[in-house]
Amino acid sequence: DYPFGSSDPLTQGVPEWELQPEPNYYVVQNVPVTISCRATPAIQVGDLIIRIDRSKVPTKNQVNKEIVDPRTRRKTLESSIVVTKEEVDEYYGKDGYGCECTAWNNVQGSPNPQSIKSTRGVVEVAYLRKRFERFPMAARVEEGQPAELACLPPEGKPLPTVFWLKDNVEINVDVDVNFIITSEGHLIINQARKTDTGNYTCGASNIAQRRTSTSAMLTVFVNGFWSSWSEWSECSASCGKGKQRRSRTCTEPAPYNGGLPCEGEQQQSVTCSQFCPDKKQLPTTEVLAEATEKSDNLATEATTS
Repeated sequence: DYPFGSSDPLTQGVPEWELQPEPNYYVVQNVPVTISCRATPAIQVGDLIIRIDRSKVPTKNQVNKEIVDPRTRRKTLESSIVVTKEEVDEYYGKDGYGCECTAWNNVQGSPNPQSIKSTRGVVEVAYLRKRFERFPMAARVEEGQPAELACLPPEGKPLPTVFWLKDNVEINVDVDVNFIITSEGHLIINQARKTDTGNYTCGASNIAQRRTSTSAMLTVFVNGFWSSWSEWSECSASCGKGKQRRSRTCTEPAPYNGGLPCEGEQQQSVTCSQFCPDKKQLPTTEVLAEATEKSDNLATEATTS
């Protein structure tokens, strides 16, 4: 009555999947994929069914394994196959190289074993085209401002991962948070720094290939800005009209990487005047000395008398 397995009720029941095929698999030359499924309780896991337009395709390299729980006597069955690129090329159809598993087990009260199908997985050949849809272009950005370098990777299966190189060294966006790679593949620099000047290259990779775009130069420049004015100098004349001067330098910051120079005057001057004494009214030094000597002599004579 139970040609497929035991009639023991403890080992009966509709199988449940513990492992099913993944939705997508990708193969490349010399790198096959392994597809596995596992069900319990089960008395038979059907061959991994490879379907093209609903037709079963013979498979190679299939391995079946049986595991029995010594306490419950429940049987777990696992089946695996290895699929190569040559097999995918040979059997590829409009629905893809599909695979699914079927497991059977006896069910109490049913005269025939009951089956359950797994989810369906599709195997495709991995590839990555050469031509980038967009690649970075040379750009200039002022220090402290945001910058964006565009990149759209080539067509590929599976979808390629985009990475960026600066001067041939890969940028780690997890370490340097000033860099962001968008979902489209563009590189964003939050605040451009002088050290961000360099050659940038967009890259794309999947299991099939790793490709890089042409490089582009990003120049981070700094526009010049004046320092504060110095204090006014002393008047150039000690008597009469003269000049006072003050200056500043284009160093806060100085122009960098072709940045604009400071606009305006580097020096300023104003007219100044110093008071000049009247020579006719004021005695000279010699006259003052002579008057002092006479005064001292008169005082001496008066004392003698």
